[in-house]
Amino acid sequence: MEFDGESHKRLSDRSNRSIREYETGIHQIDPLKMTPLYHVKKAKHALSTLKTVANESDWNKMFEHSSGVVVYMKQDTLADEDTPLIKGELNIQGFTPDEIFSVVKDLSMVENFERSKSGTIYYASTSVETLKAPSFGVGNRENLKLSGWILKSISDSPRCTKILYVIQMKGWVPVNMFKVHLSKRPLVINTVKEFLQNRHKNPGFTPPPRSSSLQHSKQASNFNDNNVPDNNVPEKNRHGRHSFLGYIKEDEDDSEQTIPDFPIPPERNITSELSSKKPIIISKPESQDPSKLIKKPVTSHDYYNNAKKALELLKFLVNNWDGWDLYAESKGVKIYQKDSGKLMPYLRGDVTIYGGFYPTDILSYINNLDSRKLYGSIIERYSFDYALTRVAMKGTFPLSGRDFIAISITERDPATGTIWVANTSIVDPRAPESKNYVRANLVIAGWVLRPNFDGEKIVSVDVKYIVDIDLKINSVPQSILKMLSMQVPLRIANIDDSLQKIGFPPYILSASGLIKNVEFNIKTFQYDVTISIDGGTIVELRISKKMYPDGFDISAQPENAKAELLNDGEVVRITVQDGTETLHIKVQKNTKGTQNTFRSKKFVTLEEIDPSLTSCLKKPKNHKKDDTNKSAATRTNDESVASNNKFKNQTNIVIKLSKDQNKSRQNKEDEVIPIRTEHKLYKFHIPPPSKSYPTSLRFSTQEIA
Repeated sequence: MEFDGESHKRLSDRSNRSIREYETGIHQIDPLKMTPLYHVKKAKHALSTLKTVANESDWNKMFEHSSGVVVYMKQDTLADEDTPLIKGELNIQGFTPDEIFSVVKDLSMVENFERSKSGTIYYASTSVETLKAPSFGVGNRENLKLSGWILKSISDSPRCTKILYVIQMKGWVPVNMFKVHLSKRPLVINTVKEFLQNRHKNPGFTPPPRSSSLQHSKQASNFNDNNVPDNNVPEKNRHGRHSFLGYIKEDEDDSEQTIPDFPIPPERNITSELSSKKPIIISKPESQDPSKLIKKPVTSHDYYNNAKKALELLKFLVNNWDGWDLYAESKGVKIYQKDSGKLMPYLRGDVTIYGGFYPTDILSYINNLDSRKLYGSIIERYSFDYALTRVAMKGTFPLSGRDFIAISITERDPATGTIWVANTSIVDPRAPESKNYVRANLVIAGWVLRPNFDGEKIVSVDVKYIVDIDLKINSVPQSILKMLSMQVPLRIANIDDSLQKIGFPPYILSASGLIKNVEFNIKTFQYDVTISIDGGTIVELRISKKMYPDGFDISAQPENAKAELLNDGEVVRITVQDGTETLHIKVQKNTKGTQNTFRSKKFVTLEEIDPSLTSCLKKPKNHKKDDTNKSAATRTNDESVASNNKFKNQTNIVIKLSKDQNKSRQNKEDEVIPIRTEHKLYKFHIPPPSKSYPTSLRFSTQEIA
């Protein structure tokens, strides 16, 4: 790029002016902006900005890379500064959003992520100021305004995920040069794709070195010095990745630093909990017990083809109405029959369940409560959505009990939110026939759970249940046939009734690993789950307010596990440290008052502590620059100053403790700092700094008065 003399002088003056502003700005940082509350709120603001700008239509196409990545640019309409936003888009086949997220999540400062009802992942990060990781040289660490990813599944078969990457930075590099360098940043998407493809071909694939094929110039290196610290932290020095807050790397020398073209994950196998084609990596098995996890990929287990055929049959029966006759209608359920060519016809029940339940809520009830009416046991669990089970049914005179061994498969359609569950019989030597039961043949037993939306809100779920079973009997008495024709489809009416009365059992929304064991006590509503963690640090659990009207108490092992409430108390996020192999979670009814607690202590939300601490992050409703708005802005600023003065002494105490006790705290436990709000006193647990790298910006609160 060439510049004339006047342009060069103008750009040089702007750069020098920016440097002076940042040099003086380092010593004028508002102490409020160094608090954990501000950091977390800023992360949430970054996520909100990502979702807003991604859907705007005023993006201008810059170029299309040979890899297929399309790069766009737009001006920030929500800010006065000339800070453009750069966006890259690419569709990657063969990988789910969770698999891609396992790669892109490893480079962050203050972070926040969200998973929508359809499975789309939103992930955003932004830089902040903190005394725990002081900046080097000239610069203000709040230069990275936004670095965000949106991972949306657009096809389930074959798997295909749309990746959208947005970046916005603010620095002293001239704007025109700034745009040139930023336009290369979305090419990180292609590097992520290549890494995933190489790892898919070779599970032992070693990540490439930090210097990738997308080399940066000297100007880019200078520009990045204080925007995003190097993330090349040795695995042995990595601790847990916490809920909202990530790592900031600090070098020991003053050599030039660059932003890696994409965040290289630690050298280990990462397996998504929703992946059906990735190997499950576990430690050495204790025995050859069939209930243990297996190492081979799900697609290679002995009954994978049986499960897929059952799923295809279910979809055919649901979508093809030929031959279905309305048999009866009872309790809101429409009951249909279809000739199967055997003694027992196909049986089908259709109903719509209202009440704002998610399809996964109903699936949780089916798996944990409705199945309790049958006697079942898991023989082997292949993945999050595949399991080999034995099911036994009590006899009804004159028929004796029946049992069968079934492979279960669950498939989710991210485009519609529909869940398909299919079960079919197989023959397995580990489950021989019992003299107390007649071994039946379950051709298909399937559920279809399809949500209905009003905007973004689920208002109801269409539930379909189809069964075709061979009872292994020469003739079926007419009375038995009539009874089965009504009772089997009416199971969904019983589910609807119970959901409205008691809600649904807790269940895992997402987990980086496999569920090894689940127990639910129908009398006490105690829920226990054991998860084998595989390369991740976050588990999300959904809990029904209807089932726990007075609140719940949740506990987790190991002891260093942390918990936080999301979605108005309906979701609990458990965060564990890297290297954790097993996580145990227990949910019980709260017997002390009406509240939700973690290890018998009340959850504390940011809004409860003091919402005024984060008022400066609220988006303005009107961007017109008139006298009225200026007056309103002046009043808002005065209120913000007054709020800052209100907490000034306590904020200074936090800073003083951090600075004066920094060396003495090297070998100490978490520092506890009390902060009093208008009504209550809380204590903040701030971890001690590490000798080798700065402590991540984790914090936890506990109400003490």
